[in-house]
Amino acid sequence: MQGNTKNPVLLYKPVGGEMDNYSRIDKRDFLLAIMNDAQEKLLELYGKNCVMIDSTHGTNQYNFQLTTLMVHDENHEGMPIATLFSSRVTTEILIPFFIEIKKRVPNFTTNVLMSDDTNSFPNAWKEAFGNDFKHLLCSWHVIRNWNSNARKWAYCYRNGLGINTNMKLERWHRQLKYEEAGGTVMKRLDKTISLLLAAIAKKLLSRVISIERGKLTSRVALIRKRHKGSEEMDSKYDYIQCDEKHIVTKSEGSSIFTYDILEGNRSCRCPIRCEECNICIHSFSCTCVDYCIRFVICKHIHFIQQKNNLMNSVTENLQQTQHNPTL
Repeated sequence: MQGNTKNPVLLYKPVGGEMDNYSRIDKRDFLLAIMNDAQEKLLELYGKNCVMIDSTHGTNQYNFQLTTLMVHDENHEGMPIATLFSSRVTTEILIPFFIEIKKRVPNFTTNVLMSDDTNSFPNAWKEAFGNDFKHLLCSWHVIRNWNSNARKWAYCYRNGLGINTNMKLERWHRQLKYEEAGGTVMKRLDKTISLLLAAIAKKLLSRVISIERGKLTSRVALIRKRHKGSEEMDSKYDYIQCDEKHIVTKSEGSSIFTYDILEGNRSCRCPIRCEECNICIHSFSCTCVDYCIRFVICKHIHFIQQKNNLMNSVTENLQQTQHNPTL
């Protein structure tokens, strides 16, 4: 069955079994990796920007750890794309897991791998997928290595990446443990696997429903809130248009705050957008924290676009007046 590319079982090694090509994996180790066709497609579609990975325990009485690989879709909803049950989580255990994923998607690469502060995840990823990725740490996992890992957790080093923390994985593991399993530890691994597959199916179904019906995600709701906030900026902010960028300034006492807004891909039609302004997240970029870290269309961008719309409206009216002087 494992030779069948449609088989969701990526990898299976029972306790007492051997893996000929992996001498550092002990006979006492257990590995079971799962990824179905839908998850494979999601990895190819949405994994190019960022892949998140984390492990949790307490899902079964054997103390096998559950490692989840996750991406976020166009609505920035977390989607699990591969899972691994294993007796331990180390580089040598993760390497065959990642290599089997590589066999399914041989041309796959990602810009960012986000994990906790262990080296096992990035080291194993390098073995399977090469060095061409940026490793970021979830800010919840860096307190012990605060100074030495500043480049992996500080927001200034993830400017414009649209990635904040690994909370999507934390929510997923909490959903498995408390919502699906009811807070109880499963005594049988087959029950845990059944629960996991059902939760994945539910997650995939909710994605299909959100695509068909349209879903007001937290990110889109925040964008609408920023649009409303931008309508109150006229009396507090000034606006300067330069050749290559727009500058929004605000004075507070003796301090002046400036935000640079650059034009981006105005033809992009991605779903992270403001329908009232008719722009998406890629139409402009801003130097503020809201855009760089939270990756939402900030109020400064809304403000600029509203000014643009006003200028376009005035220009159109003038042109109509010139063509129809009697109006």
